Amino acid sequence: MKKILITGASGYVGARIHLDLKSKYNVVGTYFNSEFNDNLVKVDITDLASVESVFYAQNPDYIVHAAAFPVSPQNDEQKKLMEDLNYKGTDNVVKMANKVGAKVVFISSAIALTNNSSTTNDMYGQSKAYGERECKNVKAGSLVVRPHTVFGYSPNMTNDRSFNRILKNIFLKTPAIYDTSWKFEPTYIGHLSKVIDKYVLGDIKTDVINVAIDTLKSKYDLGFDILRNFGIEVTPTDDKRNWTVIKLDLSEFLNLNLPISSYNDMVSAMVEEIKQIGDNYPTQHFKQK
Repeated sequence: MKKILITGASGYVGARIHLDLKSKYNVVGTYFNSEFNDNLVKVDITDLASVESVFYAQNPDYIVHAAAFPVSPQNDEQKKLMEDLNYKGTDNVVKMANKVGAKVVFISSAIALTNNSSTTNDMYGQSKAYGERECKNVKAGSLVVRPHTVFGYSPNMTNDRSFNRILKNIFLKTPAIYDTSWKFEPTYIGHLSKVIDKYVLGDIKTDVINVAIDTLKSKYDLGFDILRNFGIEVTPTDDKRNWTVIKLDLSEFLNLNLPISSYNDMVSAMVEEIKQIGDNYPTQHFKQK
């Protein structure tokens, strides 16, 4: 059984990947600040000694590098954190991957394809582009998985991500107000795990694969199409976001012929995921704040 080590397995994306892959592979998830799973191993990816200790002890065949500061920084403190996590942390992961002979799957972002200064995610995009370049230095081989805006259930339901805001609308009765101005190709979170599985099985031969649904939607569209199944009205708002519209080359991804292949499939899958949450929604987490 192949052994997979996931950095950032307590984050929104990493937690879902950990959940999906652990039944098929020997999976070790890591965390630093936000452990919610007793089976995760603590590591500070900005500290090479910490990374060495964990990576040598676990000796993985594959490293899924999902740990990152997930948005553009808004102040100097966040900028320093992003530089440490997205640059220094990635350097340490690549360095140790080469020492243990592991392949690396780097969770990137579509925003890595542009450095347009009008995009609020510019600094984040630059950090992801850096990570993509660094992964070319992995001797055993690497795969860049490049999603766009990610939606779908994750065990981390408290992280401030787009899908988790939809969960708040349902379980905490928060107002459902979503922007109509920016269009993007949505990514279903379950597809990230499927792509990693295909890579481990040897079914992916490229070194970069874009992962998204081949249609342009806004956050209002996603909110409306999901929340109407729960009887919740969505209010449109125009945030006047003149962000770059990024159309991904999805040819490699579409060739994988995954069961969830359309926008409607994606919405249906997410609605079913929400119905299954039920009483497991962490309402108490928000009451304590």
